[in-house]
Amino acid sequence: MNAPLAVYVHIPFCKSKCLYCDFNSYAGMDSFHASYFAALDKELEKHLPTCKTRGIRSIFFGGGTPTAVDPQYLTAILSKLKPFLISEDVDDAEITLECNPGTGTNSFPALFTAGFNRISIGVQSVHDLELQALGRIHNFAQFVETFEAARAAGFQNINVDLMFGIPNQTLASWEKTIETILALRPEHISAYGLKVEEGTPFAQLERAGQLLLPEDAEERLMYRVAMKRLASAGYEHYEISNWSLPGYACKHNLVYWTCGEYVGLGAGAHAYLDGRRFGNRVGVQDYIIAAPDCINQDEVYDIDRDEQMREYMMLGLRLNAGVSEAEFLACFGVEMRVKFDEQIQRLVTKGLIAAEDDSIRLTTHGLDFANEAFIEFV
Repeated sequence: MNAPLAVYVHIPFCKSKCLYCDFNSYAGMDSFHASYFAALDKELEKHLPTCKTRGIRSIFFGGGTPTAVDPQYLTAILSKLKPFLISEDVDDAEITLECNPGTGTNSFPALFTAGFNRISIGVQSVHDLELQALGRIHNFAQFVETFEAARAAGFQNINVDLMFGIPNQTLASWEKTIETILALRPEHISAYGLKVEEGTPFAQLERAGQLLLPEDAEERLMYRVAMKRLASAGYEHYEISNWSLPGYACKHNLVYWTCGEYVGLGAGAHAYLDGRRFGNRVGVQDYIIAAPDCINQDEVYDIDRDEQMREYMMLGLRLNAGVSEAEFLACFGVEMRVKFDEQIQRLVTKGLIAAEDDSIRLTTHGLDFANEAFIEFV
């Protein structure tokens, strides 16, 4: 029997676009909310038979900023998915809602009552000057209010997103960010290095020589500092950019990192089912017009067995536990160190991975240069 699915629901609306953001999100489109969710409902109805047959293991509402829309839109979609949740205790199944500080805090009690039980808050930094440099619309005080409102509403599983390698940031200010967030004791912390993406205001500033970022060596040091401090605070470093208190690793994202299957709903969302990957139409208006048959035919891919094995390696190496020889053999019927012997030997020689016992995993050096390891399996 096929494993239950993860379901991702994309909400592409924001109050304002951050200067570094290349996500499929849009500001100033409030007038499209009603028609977007009507289209989303049509797409959902198309997928419900599969969800019923397979069952749902986790649900994740991302964006954009889901809490920037009327909460009734969110709860209506969730109410149609909840009956198909499969868990030892359905009430404990992971249902995540992304949130930006200063949005939707008054609706937290209703959202929690509706079934959302995990909230992911993007703060990035505790320093207002750094937030301004990123183009964030909130200050740190608003984040604290949002965090406290989530706790008061009943959320006992909170993730906080942080970012390092950003303008105006120093090692000392990064350490202050970590210590301040640790004092709040969220169950989960994600920490990402800034990547300047094409098509963003940051890319334009970089080309003009006006984007002053920490040097690469300092950014790597920031990452090492986070690893050491979070570990000492009792957080498990279970994936390259993610730490959790015991028992709070993100179940939804683990589906992606272990090549599990998932349904993606909404503009630009992706699905992976039965060895095929699908991508929806990206633009809000295009998506609305096309629903429920909103698949972009240019983004339909059959994933052959060789590619499945390569993806399994790349995604598995993101995890601190690495890739298990026994699990690889069970999945594909071939030994990992036979299929990828040359790649593994090269990476061991470079000190990027350690091959020991039943698994291979990134070394501390490999965590700093993970892309160099991943590219071996492209």
